[in-house]
Amino acid sequence: AISVCQNYYNQGYRLFFFYVDYFATYYKIASAIPGATFVDEYLTPNGYNVTTFNYQNPESNTYTYNNTNTVGWAVDLSGSYYAAGVASAMVTQSHKLGFDLAFNIPALAYWYNNYAAGAHSVTPGAPVYYGFTNDWTDPTKGAALTDSLIARGADVIAAAGDTQSIGSAKEAVAKSVYGIGYPIDLNNFSSRWMLGSVYFNATGETYTILHDYLTNNLAGHYYDLDMAHNGVAFILNPGLTSAGVLTSDQMTKINTAISDIKSYKVTISENPVIPPQPT
Repeated sequence: AISVCQNYYNQGYRLFFFYVDYFATYYKIASAIPGATFVDEYLTPNGYNVTTFNYQNPESNTYTYNNTNTVGWAVDLSGSYYAAGVASAMVTQSHKLGFDLAFNIPALAYWYNNYAAGAHSVTPGAPVYYGFTNDWTDPTKGAALTDSLIARGADVIAAAGDTQSIGSAKEAVAKSVYGIGYPIDLNNFSSRWMLGSVYFNATGETYTILHDYLTNNLAGHYYDLDMAHNGVAFILNPGLTSAGVLTSDQMTKINTAISDIKSYKVTISENPVIPPQPT
């Protein structure tokens, strides 16, 4: 990896975007080429805390990294899941929802809790059942978990956790219940049964980082961008409105919720603990 980056550096490249989970390797590369700047997803700076991060003014957050030529970025999907919860409560007939999680970890707990909060803003007390695949990548495990949530009566299934969640969305569509896509726009899976998709906008993140790099304002920042700063989004499936599944009044309520999230009228939960399973 060092030789590849060094070759690009020798050609004049000075900014590198990585998607590397092995941060020791990432730091090794950055140390070997100090004249370049390296950006990696989830490279957490020293002192970062989700509860104190200023999402309304992300440029105001400054930190230090183990290497001075490294910068990290992340995705704050909590607002997107809140909006998905609002939409889910609009379409459910059983008034029971399900959530497929890869693991019981804080990052996914934030998303579950905000999804439930969004649903409860429409229907207080509606159960949001959940389960864990304990796997990031196997779509068959996502499908199996989705079946277990459907068996509990859930007719809308959200998911979080890499490609296992694609299996969840496909299984929801196959069983004629609503699925929610993650981490990319999966609305093309079904014009009838995909409710929408929560996804992180890597393009929006990249543009922001490039802008700051070109204006010499990159060092010490961490790009955890929310809906208001085009880092993430919830994309409602347009087929549901044309098919009459969602009424104009429901669409207005969903769009109002999205607007309220972007203007910080909605309080986003930073609770890292998933509550007990609903009865």
